[in-house]
Amino acid sequence: MSEESSLREHFKDGLWVGEWFVEPMRNRFWLGEEETQVEPKVMEVLLCMAKRPGETVTKEKFKDVVWRDTVVTTKEKFKDVVWRDTVVTDDVLSRCISQLRKVFDDDPKDPSYIETIRKTGYRLVASVEPPSSTEAVASSTGDAALSTTHEESESPLQRLLSEITGRLRASSPDAADQWIVVAGGSIQRRWMLGIAGLFGLLLAVGLVLWVTPPLFVESNEPPLSAQPFTTFAGEEFDPALSPVGQQVAFAWRKPDRQTQSIYVLQRGAEQPLQLSPDSTVDWSPTWSPDGRFVAYAQTSDGTDRISVVPSIGGQASRALSFRRRDLQGIAWMPEADRRTLVVAAQRRPHRASGLSLQFPDLDSTVTLTRPPLWSTGDTDPAPSPDGSQIAFVRGSVSGVEDLFVVPASGGPPKQITNDSTAINGVAWSADGTDLLYAAERSGLSGIWRVSAEGGSPTLVRSASEGTQFRHPTLSPEANRLAYTQRSAQLDVWALRQPTQYEEFSAAPLIASTQQDRAPSIAPEGDHVAFVSTRSGSSEVWLAQADGSAPSQLTSLDELSVETARWSPTGTRLCFVGRQHGQSDLYVIPASGGSPTRLTRSSSEDLVPRWSSEGRWVYFSSNRSEEWEAWRTLASPDSHRVQQVTSGGAVSAQDSRTDSTLYYVRPDTLGIWTVSLDPDRFPLHVRSDSATLPVNVVRQFDPRDRRHWWVGESGIHFMYRRSTEATLAYFDFSSSRVLPLYQFPHRTLVQDIATGPGGEWFAYTHVDRQNSDVMLLENFR
Repeated sequence: MSEESSLREHFKDGLWVGEWFVEPMRNRFWLGEEETQVEPKVMEVLLCMAKRPGETVTKEKFKDVVWRDTVVTTKEKFKDVVWRDTVVTDDVLSRCISQLRKVFDDDPKDPSYIETIRKTGYRLVASVEPPSSTEAVASSTGDAALSTTHEESESPLQRLLSEITGRLRASSPDAADQWIVVAGGSIQRRWMLGIAGLFGLLLAVGLVLWVTPPLFVESNEPPLSAQPFTTFAGEEFDPALSPVGQQVAFAWRKPDRQTQSIYVLQRGAEQPLQLSPDSTVDWSPTWSPDGRFVAYAQTSDGTDRISVVPSIGGQASRALSFRRRDLQGIAWMPEADRRTLVVAAQRRPHRASGLSLQFPDLDSTVTLTRPPLWSTGDTDPAPSPDGSQIAFVRGSVSGVEDLFVVPASGGPPKQITNDSTAINGVAWSADGTDLLYAAERSGLSGIWRVSAEGGSPTLVRSASEGTQFRHPTLSPEANRLAYTQRSAQLDVWALRQPTQYEEFSAAPLIASTQQDRAPSIAPEGDHVAFVSTRSGSSEVWLAQADGSAPSQLTSLDELSVETARWSPTGTRLCFVGRQHGQSDLYVIPASGGSPTRLTRSSSEDLVPRWSSEGRWVYFSSNRSEEWEAWRTLASPDSHRVQQVTSGGAVSAQDSRTDSTLYYVRPDTLGIWTVSLDPDRFPLHVRSDSATLPVNVVRQFDPRDRRHWWVGESGIHFMYRRSTEATLAYFDFSSSRVLPLYQFPHRTLVQDIATGPGGEWFAYTHVDRQNSDVMLLENFR
């Protein structure tokens, strides 16, 4: 018998871990009436620790201890016991520990259940106790709520069995402690003779069994089976199931095309029907309630629009236009008597997107949500089946999002989840009681279900490593769920100019089978810092300027690393670390060592940039309820934080040569300047203030707030036109913008970094993207 099986067998009757009752055979946790279900691997990790409570889980090799009767359990033992024949990194174990802590609501800094032994492993500090006999019976029959202390909640069968076993105990007080489970109760082996005297009572038990529903009924439903619905070349995404579930509308971006179009594919058909032209960029299809039309979002000539086309093909008509405003997504309200759309779009240019009801036939609009100024906006609207509520995603920054629900008649939104994680689409269950959403929670990526009233989400289907699920869509009539399965590879590329007379050329710099991203070039140009998951979690790594000799700089438990930036002297790095959805700034010596935390706030602290002399670190934060520039001393023994701007800023950097602050506003194009005078902090940075800010780079978009860098003679920055990105240089002396390199069409460029003197650059290159629509049958 394998050890993971023996663990489950050892705890087959359940166990108490602190205040929680655990059912290993059902992967469930109970706290009173509250029930939580976890993945089998998460349960097995808990059982490995529960078998040896209080003992440390170390990093000693498995082979040294696995065949011995020892109280030491290693991380390698975890992996061999729980994930035998599977390639596993330490991050998989830490994610399971993180999910257990979420179940227990356990603070890793002040643990009551699981303690982290730094650089070593974990230990279970909560008490572990076996269940009482009644709880053991309840666990084996699938009813963990059964309790002898709550007689009023027992069924007639349970009360009758309790009377039987009580009489048997009275007749045989010295019986051995061996039990047989009988139909929801238990008796001892040496009491078998006493059963004959109570035969009449057992006949009554049979009668109760006949008239009482079983405590646990095994489901006869077939298992969930997801199959690829589209497998075309290119990327298929944004699926929308028709009302009867026989067709899927989706967006298709074909290889080497500059556009993407809307298609409809009939279930069982081989070729899809094209609904929109090849000349535009189209996305977010949604069906009319009667299935006769498909509305979709469209970008043409720099303007976002909503168009409507018959679902059998034909001429499309324009319903709405959004001049100079970004359209995020649309959904058709389930009202058959009129054409009503719920739209996620910017209310004003460069502002966060909000939700509104649009009535194209009446040429009227009703605003539903006004997201906070510091929010990235409201996206992914999804009306409930009866049209009374609308679910949506609200983010504080990219990748830090939660679910909300707002009444369609208007009113304040209600927050449903508190995950602060990336959410990629939401849909309603057929009965309108639950929400289904694609997200990563506690290291597990997949489709999740949560009550529309709030509560603990449960995992519906998990994504395989290296893939993401996005945009779930449900057909209540056909019990079908469709979603996008997407994968992409992130590598670090370099732009170099062999001589000043030659053009820049792009080539791979740092690559692995894992995700490598967010490069930062050292001041001397001899090293590159980057963020990588090659160790199993997001950590800071260093490499030579040619990408060779990569080495891991940080090794952080329970902390996800984002951006890292070199100090002016090249001796330290400042990085963003995120834990439980909260981001703070840290510094670490470039030679290695323990990081020091610079900021401590419940808000978001992002986009760090060192001051010219290396004494301060500038960053953007929403701690004042709006995005502003702040700065903190980079000293490990100081937590002094100052607000630098007032009026809005999403990134800032001081000049290398004079007392000037450069900053990016969240609500308008441009890179702005204002005189940097600490005695006047916070600086008023609105154009109508007495400080007279100047917009020096007018085409810069605030969405690229990480993609600019101030040098001694000018500013390197990136700007976009439709689907093309260009690296450019603003020269201080001539006030001219000089294009340096235009990236190939549809190249996804992120986190561009500038080398010394602008001689070379590094950036995150998104490569090998694949996206297909998956169909899940028999979904309820």
